Amino acid sequence: SDSTRDTYDVQPMEDRPHTRSRTATGDAYALHESVPPDRWCVTWKNLEYLRKEVKDALLKEEIHPNDRDPFQRYDRIYGPSIYTVTEQHIKPVTRDAGKMSWALMLNPRGLDCDLFISHAWAEGIFEFLRKVRHSWPRGARHAWCCMLANPQNLNIGALLQSPSSSPFALALHSANVVLVVPNRHCSIYTRLWCAYEGYLAQEAGKPILVARTSSLPRFMSSMKYLCASAAFGCLLGMLVRAWGLRLDRYLWLVSVAAMLGTTITDNKSRIVMHCFCEMICFIELVDTAGFPTGEVWGFPDEMHSLVHIWFWLMAGAFFCLQEVDRIEGGINIKEAQQLRAGYQGSIQYAECSESSDAEKILSEIGPDCAVVDFAIQVLLTAGMSTTALRDIARAGVDIHNAAYSEITAAVTILGPFDLLTFSHLIFELCYESGELIVSVLQFLSIFFRIIIMIVLCRSEIDDIYFVLKVLTKAVGLLLMLLLLVCFIAISTKRSPLLAWLILLDLVLGFAVILCILGIKNTAQMPFGLRILQVFFARGTTVFSACKKEPVQAFSWLFGGTSGYNQAWDMESTDESGRSSSDPGG
Repeated sequence: SDSTRDTYDVQPMEDRPHTRSRTATGDAYALHESVPPDRWCVTWKNLEYLRKEVKDALLKEEIHPNDRDPFQRYDRIYGPSIYTVTEQHIKPVTRDAGKMSWALMLNPRGLDCDLFISHAWAEGIFEFLRKVRHSWPRGARHAWCCMLANPQNLNIGALLQSPSSSPFALALHSANVVLVVPNRHCSIYTRLWCAYEGYLAQEAGKPILVARTSSLPRFMSSMKYLCASAAFGCLLGMLVRAWGLRLDRYLWLVSVAAMLGTTITDNKSRIVMHCFCEMICFIELVDTAGFPTGEVWGFPDEMHSLVHIWFWLMAGAFFCLQEVDRIEGGINIKEAQQLRAGYQGSIQYAECSESSDAEKILSEIGPDCAVVDFAIQVLLTAGMSTTALRDIARAGVDIHNAAYSEITAAVTILGPFDLLTFSHLIFELCYESGELIVSVLQFLSIFFRIIIMIVLCRSEIDDIYFVLKVLTKAVGLLLMLLLLVCFIAISTKRSPLLAWLILLDLVLGFAVILCILGIKNTAQMPFGLRILQVFFARGTTVFSACKKEPVQAFSWLFGGTSGYNQAWDMESTDESGRSSSDPGG
């Protein structure tokens, strides 16, 4: 089984009898002929094993800096480049084991290919492994990576006679997902083989994802400020409670701030707002006589304290999650910048170490060069490239940062607030204290959220990000409606519960429809492209997206550098009759 192999794979070299017996070059060729190239894969645990092996080799000075790669020996953030690790570690290790590839050294029977990793060899090994392991897609078990899959001690050139029948092409066609790994030195699309992998992924309709670093270290740093704000809020809350002040206005402050947090884009403004709101939440958390829950929302008196504490804990968690989204957004921007570094707008300018390989690859891509350029541009713009995103991009929808997920709204509306609604519903049913219509509306609200959770679990990767964006906009709208409903309720001294539940179910019902339809089906609806444009927009661009035609909102993508204003028109030709996308033109 795969789990058994994973345990076996991380054993030390001297404990692997199959590696000691396979010492001849002929045996290595025979092994690679018996195992199909698309099965020369590794597991997530294999990559962790490689990280430990490289660290040990550095401590033993088996890997050392050189003129091409003057890395710092004790650097564990980036480490030596893939070039250096291949020459000084992978080649010696696999040569002693029998000259097979590193992947087949660990998994001699091969593994089914779920994930194809596309990368340039200039990145540091620790940078590469950290991003791949953090961004490992859900459901993927095994990955194909060229430096580990190909036998570095054998004649690799013999495997690359035809790009379309190379191990790269066979593995990518077998994979479900392509993972692109940016690095701090250059865009991977300045390398022709990586561009060719983008071509194959586009032709096969494979989703292309961007690997990212973890946000945990930066979030832990931000937690110092959030915790300090919460502690200061507790102190102020105790003073407020001792002085007997009523601070109902804080609900308005927090609601406005939460609504702004789903729209504004300025980084410094967001972190200041998060710390300020965290302080306000803990003032209210300590001051249990604050917002009149029972008076306004109709909660029983015996539930007032519990609901009050739970509500403000949720509000505090909401702003912590918004800080996570802020940090993730910064990381996504950095990865996008790395993916663009040095890229000239077309794979026609990509380089290849072997001129013969370059001729074969460009000849195979042929007139589809502009199509590949477009798929890469979608990846650079959205953070992901899928068939659905490419289709709506051609239709004119601005997909800028479409793959940058925001988890705050989804976690909040599907988690703690759902539990609060469920608790209120159970209380009313047990004590028969509420109206039937209120119970029905609460049940409908819970039902809608369960549907959204099921859709999230079963959707394709691009539709998952779309659902998260739909929920983010839904929460922003609900916060505005909450302010309106509370204002009317306090002015009229009537419970807003019924009006709120009706509005909540209407918003959630519309969100459920969009979540079930997904990107492709939403685009086919009347005004579907404009709907997509609104949900993919952020900040003030939401309002401009409502006014613009989709082609206007996305026109800047088609007017990029290097003559892109013509390359997107696949039917256009120049005076000589040659297609404008012809790399030879």
